Amino acid sequence: MEKPLSNKNVYYLLIGAFSLFFFIELSYFLGFIFRDLLIISNQNPLLIFILNEGLEFFSFISFVIFGLRFLSRKNFTTKQIRSVTIFVIISFVLTHVLQAFFRAFVDLEQTSLERLENYVSYLNKHYILYLIASLLSYSKYIIFVLILFNYLRVNDFKIQS
Repeated sequence: MEKPLSNKNVYYLLIGAFSLFFFIELSYFLGFIFRDLLIISNQNPLLIFILNEGLEFFSFISFVIFGLRFLSRKNFTTKQIRSVTIFVIISFVLTHVLQAFFRAFVDLEQTSLERLENYVSYLNKHYILYLIASLLSYSKYIIFVLILFNYLRVNDFKIQS
């Protein structure tokens, strides 16, 4: 009779779930800061949109690849995997707290607020950009799954040979 999930497997599931959340939030936070810096420096709204979405997308992919390489490089003991799980959960929560503090305490000047309004009005005039942003957001999940399946396929091949 097969044993249900072990504690180690549950820890890996928690690491996977919270890593996904953490990577998405961290890439969003980096894009958010970068977008605000570009708005403050009075860049073209389309350039701001492209650079912001590009940074979010590629930083997410980089985080996923780095995370998988870290987890696959050695066989963790249950104590180590518990520590990694706690670290990932704390990192996720800390990212949310930093986002809240950044939004609450970083006060934009009046000219920066006007530039932010110009950026938002530009996006509202070009609603297709919202669709592109949404598609890029969903593509992060799809790419995460594809990278994970590729990793599993390669490891299955190594085990069989």
